[in-house]
Amino acid sequence: MLRFASLGAKGLAGLLVGLAVWALAFSSETASASGETVTTELAPGWNVAGWTEAEAPVETLFEMIPDLEVAYAWDAEKQTFLWAVREESVHSRTLETLTPGMGLWLYLGGTEPFMWTRELLLKSGVASLQAGWNLVGWGGRDGISTEEALSHLEGLLTASWFWDGVTQDFGQASEGSGQTLARGDALWLEAIDAAQWLQLDGRMRVVFEREVSTAFQAETQAALDDVVVFFARHYNLVVEGITVRLKAESAGCGGGYANETIFMEEGCLNPAPHEYSHAVQEYLATLEPDGSWGTVRYKIGPAWLSEGVANTASAVYRDLAGIDSLDEHREHSRVAAITNPNDLASLEYNMGSGNYPLASAAAHWLIDKVGEQSLYEFYRVRPTSRSWQGAFFTAFGMPSGTFYREFDEYRRELAAGYPRLAGRVIGPDGQGVAGIRVDALPQEEGTYGRLWTNDEGELGGTILDGSYHLSLLPADSPCHLGWHGSDTGFTTDPSQIQLLELRGGEVTELLIELPRPLSELCTRIEGVVVDTNGDPIGGLWVTANAIREVYQQEGYSGQRTPETGSFSLDVRRGGTFEIRMVSRIARECTVSGHGGSGSRVRITVGDEDITGLLVTVVRQPPGDSRWVTCTAAE
Repeated sequence: MLRFASLGAKGLAGLLVGLAVWALAFSSETASASGETVTTELAPGWNVAGWTEAEAPVETLFEMIPDLEVAYAWDAEKQTFLWAVREESVHSRTLETLTPGMGLWLYLGGTEPFMWTRELLLKSGVASLQAGWNLVGWGGRDGISTEEALSHLEGLLTASWFWDGVTQDFGQASEGSGQTLARGDALWLEAIDAAQWLQLDGRMRVVFEREVSTAFQAETQAALDDVVVFFARHYNLVVEGITVRLKAESAGCGGGYANETIFMEEGCLNPAPHEYSHAVQEYLATLEPDGSWGTVRYKIGPAWLSEGVANTASAVYRDLAGIDSLDEHREHSRVAAITNPNDLASLEYNMGSGNYPLASAAAHWLIDKVGEQSLYEFYRVRPTSRSWQGAFFTAFGMPSGTFYREFDEYRRELAAGYPRLAGRVIGPDGQGVAGIRVDALPQEEGTYGRLWTNDEGELGGTILDGSYHLSLLPADSPCHLGWHGSDTGFTTDPSQIQLLELRGGEVTELLIELPRPLSELCTRIEGVVVDTNGDPIGGLWVTANAIREVYQQEGYSGQRTPETGSFSLDVRRGGTFEIRMVSRIARECTVSGHGGSGSRVRITVGDEDITGLLVTVVRQPPGDSRWVTCTAAE
């Protein structure tokens, strides 16, 4: 779990010693990034309040509050006070920087109260607690009872106190105390362990499709809270009303977002920051003037921007969490900018397969131009623009056409000096074949690349230096056709694959001739998955895997079954395949409706589709996802 620690003193000797033992609470406000402010009444004498603005030098505090004489903060990691005074002292100050959400002890001279107004940032509503005492600001709902405010910390706290600036005395923030909190207040809390305290009304509601343990529920909720905390702190954005539905079946780490709901696999929360970003985008772009969610009545913006922003936010999150490297993500995106032959304009409404790294490259380029905080500005201004192009100009300071031209020039500069692969794929009639995907598979050295043929069967693009095999598939199907090799430039025999050495600025020209029309190279294996009672099973990932596997692409075709349990797998004609599946519940499976030999079903596909397969699954209690290879039925 992410731990964003960011907790940041005229010697009140007796009082502060007592505070370190007792602990107190707050009095101010915290919320959004739209110019909202919060006002706290500070009384002469001691006050406890929260810093709700962006990070600032401590001098800012003395400029804002004329009668302020001394300010204390608490270093929760070191369990010690930090301090600063208005007048120079023989001792150097230890409090230098104010951070969002920081709790402050403030001593005011004079005889009159002071109304302290300051900007309110969402990120000040997220606190990192350490084991021991913590002095933290409150940035959640205004007027909330302390009992409700602390409910998410149940079992973690051993003490909680607030300070009354009028009576100059402590009060215990406990059940039945009647105490309420205003944004900008602050509390003294003693915790038994480190934790994040999400004070904002933005926790995602989690729905499980099956019964799970209380501990697993808590662990899942904490992981999702991390995502909300990250967006609050890093982008000053929080979306309320999001539901997360976790599917019991799990064959991977897929996710999706629609209708204020994130859909994910129960055992894998990796997509959470990506999908939460989509929720943020929709929320900002459809927010009505009254602050409520609107209805998506038009296309919000280009698909490449939406996915690029979501990818980048997820990469930053994973880097901070120590899961992946942001530098590696940027490098992967840079490679895509060099090797992906598509342009961004073609990805405005349909991302297609394999184009997400290119979208990330565009997002990183925008960051380098206008800064990371601008990424979501497009969605903020979208409701006030007649078109997404207008919002793009407002948010990023350039027309979309100018951005496309400059990004293309950036890609050309990156690609200079790398090898180019060019050529043509033709059919037996000598005519070009459109819609062929050519994957460049590195052999020990190189980086995976992908090209597509145009309407004339031509292909061309930049590939990084290395040694490659070329694998061919239809652009819209997982049916693996074969490889580049043999005298005709095409083969289905792995021993005939040609190794290509691509170096420097060389251009390699190819001619690949398919032995049959594309429509005759693939066929289908169709059937239905049922349990031992004959009832169809949905949600299982069913594949046809080639017996002789050299690459995953060879004969690999997969599909998740719908509620009807049916599947239809595209495979190469003439290939021999096994039926496999991955599931949390399937421990055995058998296939009937087609002849098989040996301990496993082996299906050889000719010119006709194989239909009528019945795959019977023996259910077991849900467990870890695993591959199950089906055997021939007796």
